Amino acid sequence: VLLETIRQYGWELLTKKNRNCLQWKHLDYFIRVAENAYRERMSSQAYWIGRLNIEFENMLVALSRAEYQRRSKYALLAGLLAWYWTRSGKISLSGKILGNIINEKRLPAETRARILSGYGWANAFKFELWPELVTYAKRCVRIWQQMGNKNEESIATTDLATIIHVTGETSEGLKLARKAYELAKIENNPGVVLNSLLALSQALVNLKRCEELIPVVDQILELADELENFHAKFVGHHNSGDCAAIRGKFNHAEKEYGKGLEATVQLGDTFYLLNEIMGIAISVSGMGRYVKALRLAGAANEQARKNNSTSREELPLQFWQELIKEHI
Repeated sequence: VLLETIRQYGWELLTKKNRNCLQWKHLDYFIRVAENAYRERMSSQAYWIGRLNIEFENMLVALSRAEYQRRSKYALLAGLLAWYWTRSGKISLSGKILGNIINEKRLPAETRARILSGYGWANAFKFELWPELVTYAKRCVRIWQQMGNKNEESIATTDLATIIHVTGETSEGLKLARKAYELAKIENNPGVVLNSLLALSQALVNLKRCEELIPVVDQILELADELENFHAKFVGHHNSGDCAAIRGKFNHAEKEYGKGLEATVQLGDTFYLLNEIMGIAISVSGMGRYVKALRLAGAANEQARKNNSTSREELPLQFWQELIKEHI
């Protein structure tokens, strides 16, 4: 309270000109922070998610000031933060802000690509938008191709593969995931390589190629530990749980989904947390604990509705639908 009183007192002492100057310095400072976070998002994700969580309100203030008076900087900052909003579970906020500028004219190519990518992640489970999202993802890939940025091209191709997975085009998704991995190996940035492996692992699960998945998951978890990447830990354990459930190894599946749940809690991501709860529900049902399974599934779906998100029973992945039909 004392610090806020001092802040208000100091603010009142400033002239209007000085206040405006201070506001734009505030904006420029947080753009620099967001630029550093974006640049290191693959190699130091845990650090930057923690830092941006602390600065969350400051970032929103900077965005609100820029929205009407510094539109280009508003778009720049929103594009730089899109990855963070996705990884920290702020899906609704991301969709709202990026939807406000998705059709903005005269944006720099890098800003356009970041906004296209972020908008795709924010709306990945809105089935009616899939054709539009695939188009946006392909545009994003082309932008980075034209700029000759192999790391960003790999990341964008991974995003495209992920959206293609959800549409049910599993073979095409695997092809794109392998391409993203080959692109990542050109620069051999560990964080970018790890990111490409996430899409590759999902493609293998979708095709039920579980034997091929095991070494990929091992690589994911090893790199995730090295880079302290909680999202990658979640994906690795989740996909391992999926394959265990597909093969009827429900005790192992429950353990893997549980480890994925721990990673989402550390990440602070309530969106993916519900996937793990549904996975655990499938696992305990497979072991004959039907009442617990129904309670968990009901809780996950109810929370999804409160979050205005897709019910976890509605995810249109064929293997997932088969598991839901048999066990929930």
